[in-house]
Amino acid sequence: NGEHFVWNLGSWFIFPLFLSQAVGVAFYVVGFTESFLLAFPQIGGLDPRLIGLGVLLFLSAVAAFSADIALKSQYVIMAFIVLSLISFFAGGAPADASVSSVGTGDSSSYFWHVLAVFFPAVTGILSGVGMSGDLKNPSRSLPLGTIAAVLVGWGVYMAVPVGLHCFVSDRSALMNDPMIMQRCARIPWLIVAGVWAASLSSALGSLLAAPRTLQALAQDRAVPSIIGRGYGATNDPRLASLLGMSLAAVGIWF
Repeated sequence: NGEHFVWNLGSWFIFPLFLSQAVGVAFYVVGFTESFLLAFPQIGGLDPRLIGLGVLLFLSAVAAFSADIALKSQYVIMAFIVLSLISFFAGGAPADASVSSVGTGDSSSYFWHVLAVFFPAVTGILSGVGMSGDLKNPSRSLPLGTIAAVLVGWGVYMAVPVGLHCFVSDRSALMNDPMIMQRCARIPWLIVAGVWAASLSSALGSLLAAPRTLQALAQDRAVPSIIGRGYGATNDPRLASLLGMSLAAVGIWF
């Protein structure tokens, strides 16, 4: 009937959310892989795509084995992120703060270029919405979690640039050195650990959220119901997870 058609049409507007979550996994994994190769240049001869696919398979196995374990692992990941921030703010100006052209920064970056860098970093705030079916009290947890994520994320993203500006006066170093935070940190390796933790955390969160978004679409009959079929006591959407992982794999390869 007309009401059912409108509901399905509304559900289709959510389909791009699934696509963005699945493709987002590829970007997170690629970001981790690039950082990993920077930290270990001796293995630079390996194809980054193969490393990325290996990371994707590992994260997918964790997400598929148990959503509960995947969610609990986020506490360990968050600990590394917090330690990396403490290490940064407890640091100071690096001895070689005047170094420049370490990376491939572009001094002509405009607002939209910067937005393109920051935008993927805040999309993880919505990951909890995709996990609403796994929460004991979603009506209470989702608003509190989302608002807390927005406030904490905003605070961190405002504090880090201010800290960098206080530590480093050389504008070219700020623009061209992708690891300038590591040079400023009290314990440099914690910054790398924080970058890896943040990348893997976002990838894992999207691997959990994307199939559940597709499962919800299947329940609304916007996509074939077989795609959203759940398995086990926790109703895990295994087929939807496979589709999401496949999209991420294609993104990584290209």
